[in-house]
Amino acid sequence: MEDEGRIRGQTYPTLTAKEGSEKMRGKSKVLKVLLIVVLSGLFCAATVAVAPAGEVNACCGAAGWYFAEGYTGGDFDTWILIQNPNQTDAIAHLRFFTPGGEPISLDLPLDGESRTTVYLNTVPGLERQEVSTEVKCEGEGVIAERAMYFNYNGGQGSRVGGHSTIGADGLSTSWYLPEGYTGGTFDTYILLMNPGDSDANVWVKLMKPDDGRYYPFKTVVPAGRRKTIKLDELIWVEGQENVISDVQAATAGGETATQVKFDSTDVSTLVLSMDGKPVMAERAMYFDYKGKAGGSSSIGAKYAAQEWYLPEGYTGGDFDTWVMAMNPNSYAVDITYTFYTNTPGFEPVSVVHPDVKPYSRDTINVDDVPGLEGTDVSTKVTAMRQVKLAEVDADPVDRYAVVFGIDDYPSGADLLYAEDDAVDIKHRLYDQGGFEYQYCLGEGATLDNFQAKMDWLASAADANDIAVFFFGGRSFNGTENNIDLYDGSVSRSELEACFAAMQTENFVAMFSCDNSGELAGELAASGRLLLASCGSGEVSHEFPDGDFTAATGDYGNGAWAYYFVEALGKKAADSNGNGRVSAEEAHAYLVDRVTALVLDKAAADQVPEMYDGVVNQVDLTVDKVPASIVAERSVYFNYNGAIDGANSIGASRTYPNWFLAEGYTGGSFDTYVLIMNPYDFAQKLTVTFMTPNGVPIAKEYTIGAKSRKTIKVDEVPGLEATDVSTRVFAQPAEVASAGGGGGVVVERAMYFTYVDPIDRSSKAGGSCSIGYGSW
Repeated sequence: MEDEGRIRGQTYPTLTAKEGSEKMRGKSKVLKVLLIVVLSGLFCAATVAVAPAGEVNACCGAAGWYFAEGYTGGDFDTWILIQNPNQTDAIAHLRFFTPGGEPISLDLPLDGESRTTVYLNTVPGLERQEVSTEVKCEGEGVIAERAMYFNYNGGQGSRVGGHSTIGADGLSTSWYLPEGYTGGTFDTYILLMNPGDSDANVWVKLMKPDDGRYYPFKTVVPAGRRKTIKLDELIWVEGQENVISDVQAATAGGETATQVKFDSTDVSTLVLSMDGKPVMAERAMYFDYKGKAGGSSSIGAKYAAQEWYLPEGYTGGDFDTWVMAMNPNSYAVDITYTFYTNTPGFEPVSVVHPDVKPYSRDTINVDDVPGLEGTDVSTKVTAMRQVKLAEVDADPVDRYAVVFGIDDYPSGADLLYAEDDAVDIKHRLYDQGGFEYQYCLGEGATLDNFQAKMDWLASAADANDIAVFFFGGRSFNGTENNIDLYDGSVSRSELEACFAAMQTENFVAMFSCDNSGELAGELAASGRLLLASCGSGEVSHEFPDGDFTAATGDYGNGAWAYYFVEALGKKAADSNGNGRVSAEEAHAYLVDRVTALVLDKAAADQVPEMYDGVVNQVDLTVDKVPASIVAERSVYFNYNGAIDGANSIGASRTYPNWFLAEGYTGGSFDTYVLIMNPYDFAQKLTVTFMTPNGVPIAKEYTIGAKSRKTIKVDEVPGLEATDVSTRVFAQPAEVASAGGGGGVVVERAMYFTYVDPIDRSSKAGGSCSIGYGSW
């Protein structure tokens, strides 16, 4: 079996602590750092389809990488793999964090275009430890991954296999982990690391299927420490703080109606730092799934998004594929799962799970979807939510908005709440209207940015789309009316030139500034709807939070903006009963309210005005808007006797360039590259494979429209029995048909028999990881 497996380090030299790091001198125990060629991927924002190796290795990588998971006890092997893809040398500063004790540091010199692996089991002080790892680069940046091979026994039998993941390229105050299961022979762990110098108070919010609520637990991740949470052991108790370290003692005495157990359930996890101190979160699972015993791991996602892409999946043979989505919102969402295969002419299959409850986990077994039997499959997951006005037909119109707000100017009078207005309006246009937006506040509201944003608005919105421009700030009337940006003024004639460039016949311009009625009247024209916060010669009044505010957390708002925001969320503003609020209806709703408020509070006149040059009413709200979720995929398999499971977080967008660091084709290792094209046009793929000998091998492929492609790297001539990294560059097969757009999503899967370098035991299994995408 040893000859068939991949033995990390079996033909490579070791370094002592003296050779690897001057800081380790004087230690009685010799540190052996196994340096092997296991990573040869390239993570950089390439600008050409294929370039010589010496040209694509410049200025790549990230300065910091973080891994919460790691274990060196029992029959676990943990490896940190570092790649320096640049031509210049670098230094990697590693810190290892355990549940107790001070962080352990290690400095490693990294030659240019080199790969370095640290076998954590041999690092002094890390013997039989739970360990998290930080990698910081002194140089142009590196890439870091972690691989683990294990024989896990949680009291329910051995689970043998391996898992790997790319690291997180930064810390965050939020982490989303959709997958998790605690029933049967599944054990689920949340791993937290805090590399900072002060303790992090953390919420761990657990979400079940169909519950419609989350269950919050508190915990503290001490400074410079790693923390492990086993979800199977948690019990949430109504009316208690539910501090994780105290949960079991607090719930002794059995289950009651006020207790919620997590020992047999699907579960998603949201980790939030309470005090703004960033941390890193990861999840590990060990399982026996219908006789498939093994383990998997994944880093979390830092944010939620409307779309997620998962290239890998297979429903044939002895493979089961599951896709999980978590809804972390306070409202229900409709989740659509769209599946792509490698079958020519196959039309994607979509399944909609409507009304997934707030704070809930949703799951679909891909093998059960009709039409997906026995096939490679990729998945796109999207979410929408209903706007709570009324049910109406879907709206095909696209919506775009540019929002500017300035409070503090370099000279002259300042305003109080124009930036609050801009933020509230931007949120309302997105939340209730599904607008795609760009906005600039304060010092960012410059003349250059104004021109760039208006150019974007003119090019994005076609004749049938809706375009909105909002300005909140100072204005004045000199030679002609002007609005004041942070570094200069935009005249009425300059505004006219920008407005005239709009393609749409449904353009809405909103001015929340003094004398805005006069300015709006001067800009009135066919195809434009002008909304002004006040009349000619009038002041646009603002009021502090003590009087009213449009959104929680504001300090205050302008009177006009407050009621405009309110109108877009009020069914009472829908005067024609069509389930939407138009710009015209919003004006009708707010005009008397603004006038009455300002008269009462400031004893002044402020009468909003409207100049309507559009043919029909311009609906600013819609029946459905995009919703943000997070998606992940798990696969359980028997691959030629390698019995295990693997999962990966999805990617939230497509890119033309993708990089896969890990890969091996020797012995009983098989490496696959999985590519999905969600677009309705074919794309050309240039796939460049990089090996330790430094001579890339490039292959050309085509991936059809709305399809999935599988490349078995072992079958590429010249890649037999080698470490290999992969770069994928995609471009539309016919650029004109895609308008120069496109992009794909790429993932790697590996199946293996791994041989332990110390005791020579073997572990068969599999792993997968999403790639690193870039422009």
